[in-house]
Amino acid sequence: MKTDEACTRRGMWCDSEMKRQRNELNEVTVTLRALDMFCKQLQLHLSHNIDEVTITLAVKACQGDPKPECQIHGFAVSSGFASYTTISNSLMCMYTKAGQFDGPLLIFETMCYIDIVSWNTILSGFQTSEGALNFALRMNFNGVVFYPVTYTTILAFCADHEDFLFGLQLHSLIFKSGLDGEVFVGNALTSMYSRLRRLIEARSVFDEMANEVLVSWNAILSGYSQEGNHGLEAIFVFIEMVGEGMGLDHVSFTSAVAACGHEMSLELGKQIHGLTIKSGYGSHVSCMNDRNVVSWTTMISIDEEDVISLFNEMRLDGVYPNDATFVGLIHAISIRKLVEGEMIHGFCIKTGFLSKHNVCNSLITMYAKLESMHDSIKVFEELNCREIISWNALISGYAQNGLCQDALKTFLVATMESKPNNYTFGSVLSAIGDAQDISMKYGH
Repeated sequence: MKTDEACTRRGMWCDSEMKRQRNELNEVTVTLRALDMFCKQLQLHLSHNIDEVTITLAVKACQGDPKPECQIHGFAVSSGFASYTTISNSLMCMYTKAGQFDGPLLIFETMCYIDIVSWNTILSGFQTSEGALNFALRMNFNGVVFYPVTYTTILAFCADHEDFLFGLQLHSLIFKSGLDGEVFVGNALTSMYSRLRRLIEARSVFDEMANEVLVSWNAILSGYSQEGNHGLEAIFVFIEMVGEGMGLDHVSFTSAVAACGHEMSLELGKQIHGLTIKSGYGSHVSCMNDRNVVSWTTMISIDEEDVISLFNEMRLDGVYPNDATFVGLIHAISIRKLVEGEMIHGFCIKTGFLSKHNVCNSLITMYAKLESMHDSIKVFEELNCREIISWNALISGYAQNGLCQDALKTFLVATMESKPNNYTFGSVLSAIGDAQDISMKYGH
């Protein structure tokens, strides 16, 4: 039954997507005709036949071409059409999309009547969060009633931690205005909280949404996948998306594969890779135009056979690794027992990544698997703060190398400095079990 619902939803999504594309094509055709008509009317000196609608559509068709932009703007001013709010809004939108923000600001300040479209157009044109948020305060001071598109635009600028309180205030206003049920507003809130790594709040907003769309799912999925310790939640969200029959895109697949990298789940990563190819999003997950540290780290984490060559390619590509990159790289070296372990350790020292606990813990595990407990101990002793994960790595290393008494001694010291967890007890019990086998073998 669930499969039938998923297929139905997938079919509905495909139908709506095709309808949207047809509508866009029709709209482009109409606007291009309007621009052609406008130019011909000017050439034939029939400007009296040009009306407000023709100018608005012609402006929309310019698409960043400066020559018709200047002609239309000049005509609007000389003919008096610039006093029309719709014309001024269209001109501001035209310049904003072309990346020319001084023009829209000048038009805005000289307008006789300003509506919500005027305010929102200027708001969307800012390049910095400081300018956008100050303008939002000006809107509020002038008594402008915020529409859903206003909130979504402002929330997009609340990406920095210093803007978090502003975002919280907006969320409160959204709730009071009853717009928290709007899909686009919910998406913007989920994205904001995800970018700020407030995943509890992001999930809360997502769960309260009545109709989640692909953007909503991608927002929460990417939020989980960008945090190394939430990879499992990201995988569960992706599986749920597939079950719901969502029309997955490159954002969905990239986030899911990144989550597999965090969880060191090579098999699941390969399955998702296969689904990526079947869905037509390229033969390689890193087919994204933006080959950044996340995409490179993802590939290093799931492709254990080629980790060293991938790491070298990443450096040649001018991408600087982060701690997650080294964790994935060291894990692969540990599994395959590669000789490059010491080289990567040296690279971590040179680049200052030994200050990252997750990197040091990975090195402790790596040396233990390479049967070099002396180096594991050395990395452990150089830690400025020893968490239970570090103790676990050392205890497990002793157990794996048959140093059962050392494992037990380390466990006793660990319990005095940190609170042991299930993995701690599992490692020491494994060591005790091995020691018992040895004792029974030699009659002790």
